[in-house]
Amino acid sequence: MAWIGDAAATGGGGRRAALSVRTGRPRDGTGAEWCRVVPCCAGDMGGTVCDVVWVVVTVVLLVRPCLAQSVFGQSMARPELEPDVEQMVLQPEDTLRVTCRADRPVTWETTSLARDISQRVTIVSGSETTGAYTHAAHLVIQDVSYLDVGYQTCRFAGASEVDQAASVYLFVNDSKNLLVWQGSFMSVTLSQNQRGVIPCRPSHPGVRVSLSRLSSPQMTFDPVEGFVVPSPSLFDAGQAMCTARQGGVVQRLQVFVVFNPATESVHQPSIDVSDARRNAVVGYNFSLKCYVHQEAGQKLSFFWDVPPASTGLKTGRIIVRPPRKTTTTGFTSELAVTDARPEDTGGYTCRVEDHNGHTNNRSVRVTVHSPNVSSVNLQTDVQAFSLRLGDSVKIVVNVEARPAPVITWFDPDDAVIITDPQKYEVSHTTEQTILKILDLRLEDMGQYRVEAMASSNTSSDFDELIFNVTVNAEAEVRLDASEGYYLAGERYQLRCTATGYPTPSLEWRFEACNSSLSCPPDFPLPTVTLANDEQETQLESKPFLVQSDLTLTANLSGVYWCYANNSESNVPAVAEHRFFVSDIPRGFGILRSNSTIIEGDNVTLSCGGSTLDFPSPSSFEWQWSRSETARPVPVTDLPGVRLVDRSTGYSHRRVLLLEPVQMTHAGLFMCSGTDVHGVQQRSNTMLGVTASQKPVFTSEANMDKSASLELEEGDRAVFNCTVSGRPAPTITWTKDGAPLLLEDNTRRIRLLSGGQRLVIGTVLSSDAGNYECRAANRQGTVWGSAELLVPDEDTVTRVVVPVVVLLSLMLVALIACLAWKCRQQQGLQKRLTRLELEAFHKGRPEQINPDLPIDEQAELLPYEEDEWEFPKDRLILGRQIGSGAFGRVVKADAIGLTADQQRTTVAVKMPKSGSDPDQIRSLMSELKIMIQLGKHLNVVNLLGAVTKHAAQGRWSGAAGWVLRRVVDVRVG
Repeated sequence: MAWIGDAAATGGGGRRAALSVRTGRPRDGTGAEWCRVVPCCAGDMGGTVCDVVWVVVTVVLLVRPCLAQSVFGQSMARPELEPDVEQMVLQPEDTLRVTCRADRPVTWETTSLARDISQRVTIVSGSETTGAYTHAAHLVIQDVSYLDVGYQTCRFAGASEVDQAASVYLFVNDSKNLLVWQGSFMSVTLSQNQRGVIPCRPSHPGVRVSLSRLSSPQMTFDPVEGFVVPSPSLFDAGQAMCTARQGGVVQRLQVFVVFNPATESVHQPSIDVSDARRNAVVGYNFSLKCYVHQEAGQKLSFFWDVPPASTGLKTGRIIVRPPRKTTTTGFTSELAVTDARPEDTGGYTCRVEDHNGHTNNRSVRVTVHSPNVSSVNLQTDVQAFSLRLGDSVKIVVNVEARPAPVITWFDPDDAVIITDPQKYEVSHTTEQTILKILDLRLEDMGQYRVEAMASSNTSSDFDELIFNVTVNAEAEVRLDASEGYYLAGERYQLRCTATGYPTPSLEWRFEACNSSLSCPPDFPLPTVTLANDEQETQLESKPFLVQSDLTLTANLSGVYWCYANNSESNVPAVAEHRFFVSDIPRGFGILRSNSTIIEGDNVTLSCGGSTLDFPSPSSFEWQWSRSETARPVPVTDLPGVRLVDRSTGYSHRRVLLLEPVQMTHAGLFMCSGTDVHGVQQRSNTMLGVTASQKPVFTSEANMDKSASLELEEGDRAVFNCTVSGRPAPTITWTKDGAPLLLEDNTRRIRLLSGGQRLVIGTVLSSDAGNYECRAANRQGTVWGSAELLVPDEDTVTRVVVPVVVLLSLMLVALIACLAWKCRQQQGLQKRLTRLELEAFHKGRPEQINPDLPIDEQAELLPYEEDEWEFPKDRLILGRQIGSGAFGRVVKADAIGLTADQQRTTVAVKMPKSGSDPDQIRSLMSELKIMIQLGKHLNVVNLLGAVTKHAAQGRWSGAAGWVLRRVVDVRVG
């Protein structure tokens, strides 16, 4: 696509009128009022006297606001220029002279791309002794050139407001330099969701400027700015050619447009601490490296935070080196610490910020050790590998350690790598560790890590290295779409998936077509872009996989192409999908007006097909047969049949009208159509015709025998005028001979079941009367009626009062039962006698039988309170994580349980609310068994118990234990 702008069409100039009067707002949009009259002779008569009346009227209208400004305050008008024009056109090497006058000090600001502009500009400011202004500034630009084209602005000294400035736009008629640019190319950055400008400006208003190979439909041209893109998108990026023409002169400027996409987040960085683990020793030097993955088009900045006690940044011992690109999608920032000191111990944070202000960070803790400790050092020559699909890679790491370290390799998913003959080979020697990755796939790329840990009796050391493995592969593309024909006006989604590395770029294109014959799969590269109200969402789930979802409205038929390309591809990978739009499902078939057909209905059957495949309604032919096995005959042989040809923007149709349908029309209707490829397509539908039937009451009806309903006020009344008939009868209701009116804004009286049931939710005395219903169809009519009787208010009172009294007595009895139950429950918790509590704490060890299992004599064991009792106020209970027959388990935090942890996550077992004494005794027995078992690797371990409140009848803790590496507390 090409955009063309004509500077001459937007420029000013032209012959002035004989009498020029300007009032109101100025053309530059300021708040100041124009107060100026330029009288001269009308027409071209020269010496003819001006029309006196016209001049007098004009002066009266214009002088009055001027006088008001002079009397009531200082004028806030912009400075006035001489000459007072919006633009000036000079020849090369001419001199620009403009004077700016105002009632306050003013100065000039010039616009130029020339390096020597300061040597050619002269600005003289001073007082003004003539006219109504007191200050003036004279601008002189000598030897003007095409690089000086632009606004020359006069503004009040010390002010920056646009509405208090006056400007003149300078053009230079340079036939050799048609564009205001020096050089053969221009680089422009456009940001998503921000107004963008490609400054391809003409040097003269007569120059025609065009921009090719950019596809933004909203782009406009302004000769003083260039090409304006209101809302840039990814499709605006790329190379374009700016072409300027005047007369026979043509000048071209290559434009490189870079698109800065909007971003939602920044990847969390990773910090390489291998050097710090090895060299964070007093007097040594060490460094930290912060790595982050960079999305396409993203610009990143790094910031480091060091421990607050460290003075390294102030004294220069700690420096931050400039970021460097370490992979095709990653940047690294390095923090170097020299002459390490104990004060450098603490947290180091690497913060990353992108061009949209999104941030992320990662922190590590570095401890500066004293000398003469265990050490390990991993070294390698190469940490980044770039290979091709199917290659193998061998990563060799030199090991220096004291004592012998434990070495572990990790894959990009941070899983431990073990030898696998199909994928990995891991080997170790005293001086090296080697990882070999076989038959590289795109899924194998990422960061591989090796860790080494050296430990002695007094110290330990750790080191690691990270290796970036990239697998280069040509772009491959797949377009997923399940439909062939798409219903007009509906929304659909096409998905394009591309794989390859470097990360492929995706581009959607579309070419419209009017016939399936004009849409072959080997179409040339299309130049028409998207046209179905498309919205693209592009996702990059992995560095080697990109997905783009195109959500669109089916309006225009054509072919969609998805192009994927990267630096490994000689030609772009292409996937295509034919997108045919029609208002006929699947592009061909029979449309029916209704599914259930009753004798006497008006029935429409449409046989149609897409305009892409069928040239006219005459492409279709109707036939009919009594059954699937009977011989078909032309549909015109049937009585009461009429054919009509119709067309829409998406289909041609031959419409079969049965008005009205008869029982003899029942059978198989068949339609065949021959498309533009000469292929005959067929479709059929079985038309069943049901005999009509006059309305009759069903067994559920209660109005067919003039029924009588006697109800009390507040009851629910239901009148069933349920009837059957074909077609479905129409029901009308009356009360006492007048049409029934339903109450507004209430659902007390409703019609249900298609109007066949009248429901009065709460009967009132005013509802009494005779209700009638009428059911009718084209075969006949039936009537039904029912009398509603509502007794007077005294009768209702005699029934309602006893019911209310009975319900009140039942409610009082229920409250009494609940109170008795609560007192019984409270008594259960106080049944632990003082003797039982004393036996729990001291036990009865003299009664233990060594011949019996200990779990059968658990109640005889003593409870050592000094060793196991834990303060309840240092136990913070959390959410429940399990329950049993009489106990429940909750997660909790124990404060000061162990010497090496301030807070320990524990699991606490306690009795359920309302547990009886037997259940609490079982829990006490379980606690003593756990004490007897002690610590064991394969079972849960008891760490403490809470029993202080048992004497007051409250047992507020239970058992907690530890599983594997999670440290929990058992509390009884």
